[in-house]
This record gives sequence, structure tokens and C-alpha cells, in this order.
Amino acid sequence: MSESAHDVSLALRVKPCFRLWQRMLGLLGRPFLDADEALWISPCWSVHTFGMRFDLDVVFIDRRGKVLRIVQGLSAGRFAACSGASSVIEMSAGAAGRQGIVQGDLLKMAVDPAGETVEIFLRKPPWLHSDD
Repeated sequence: MSESAHDVSLALRVKPCFRLWQRMLGLLGRPFLDADEALWISPCWSVHTFGMRFDLDVVFIDRRGKVLRIVQGLSAGRFAACSGASSVIEMSAGAAGRQGIVQGDLLKMAVDPAGETVEIFLRKPPWLHSDD
């Protein structure tokens, strides 16, 4: 996905989780997740909330960055999966809606050189643009 005038940077502090131990730990043990925090877990096509203390929005995306599924308010002790997903973004409950993310959107991730933070750009499908 190339840069476009329609790309919007999401107001999230995103931590990448690419190593096995990072993906396995995820948000376990965290007492809460700030409204502007998120994890990008890759590779990943399923998540669980066993041992979690708060609800999550889970955004499943494919290799191209297309949003395949959004599970809003996934509560403790639950499981969610999405066939075809290559990674997920976990964020606080309600964050996907606040950020305007919907199924079919395209997300572009830009990882900083140190690999410690990610900026996510949102692109709406062309048929949703009112200025084209």
C-alpha cells in the first residue's frame, strides 16, 4: 500500500509483538490497557482472553493489511479466530470504533528502526471517499 492523501495516522501507541515469547505473553498480567495503547501481534490468526482483566477489541488483518474481522469487547475467558488473518491488533474495548476502523479498511504499519513502536495508517476503501 503506497502513501495516499487518504491515509490517516491512528492515534494509538502500538507495541509490536513479533517474537514467540512476546506473542505468548501478549497482555497477560496487565491490570488494564490505556485507551490509546495497542499491541500488533504477528504472525497470529487467533487470540484468547484467559487470565485477562479487561475487555478488548481485536482487529484481524491479512498480509496486505485488509481488515478481515473486528471482535468488539472480547471479554475474559473467551477465544476469537479469523481464517486468513496473518496478524491481529489488540486494543482497549471500544478503541476500534473510536479510531473509525471497520471491516474492509486497509491498515499500513510502519515500524520504527529500533522495532519498538509502530505507527498505523488507516485507508478507507475507495467507495467510501466522498471527495473523489
